[in-house]
Amino acid sequence: MMNNNKYTFTYISRILFIFFVLFLAFLLIRKYKHNSTNNAGNFTEDYAVSNGAVSVVPTIMPTPDSSNIMPDTIDPDKPMIALTFDDGPNTSTTGSILDTLETHNARATFFVVSSRLPAHYDASNRALSIGCEIGSHSYSHKMLNKLKTKQIKKEFKRSKKIIKKYTGNTFSLIRTPYGDTDRRVLKNTDYPVVLWSVDSLDWKAKNSKVIVNRVMKNAKDGDIILLHDLYTNTAEAVKEIVPALISQGYQLVTVSEMMEAKGIKLKNGHTYGSAR
Repeated sequence: MMNNNKYTFTYISRILFIFFVLFLAFLLIRKYKHNSTNNAGNFTEDYAVSNGAVSVVPTIMPTPDSSNIMPDTIDPDKPMIALTFDDGPNTSTTGSILDTLETHNARATFFVVSSRLPAHYDASNRALSIGCEIGSHSYSHKMLNKLKTKQIKKEFKRSKKIIKKYTGNTFSLIRTPYGDTDRRVLKNTDYPVVLWSVDSLDWKAKNSKVIVNRVMKNAKDGDIILLHDLYTNTAEAVKEIVPALISQGYQLVTVSEMMEAKGIKLKNGHTYGSAR
């Protein structure tokens, strides 16, 4: 009888020990996951079920919005230029452009096509992290003057929602696709519309030198320069344009920074091609 009690006690002790070890393992795993989440950058992951499949939907932690805040490093009395990039983001080419901007402590404004954000939001978040500005180039890049009024509004309403979701920020400026700014479009955008004063025509350039020459030949104080961050030739051209403009004494700033420095107050439904 004593042997049976001893066996039962030993058996129960082993079971309790196993449960104790498993409990400790659970606590360690839980702590590890918590630390990993805290150190994973600016986003966590939510899971959504769509058509029977589980997909990962990033939830971005807000990044401080630098638009309409002129840094102390900007001298209003010195010449400045705003480089702007349309049609992105694209992780590869946008990333190369950001490398150049960061190397030279320069900033730019990126007018994103928000339907591209789910696949390339990392580039837009990096742009914000180095002081660049994100504006909207609509959701789908359709010709707005061909759309109904309700559809025009929807393009930017949808864009606002997606940009907020993937970057944690809203936007204060837009650039209409193809620069379309007829009266009906302007009436229904509800934002200041930024156009340009120097068109690099990079979308049809055969090599980066053509882009560089066109920009450098025409750039002057207060200009807004149109480029596109989808093309390798543009990314290569930016490697020359940025240091060349800086060497000529230009401050490379965002559109909002330049407008504020020049004392220009932006109004919804109005177009701005430069800061002059």
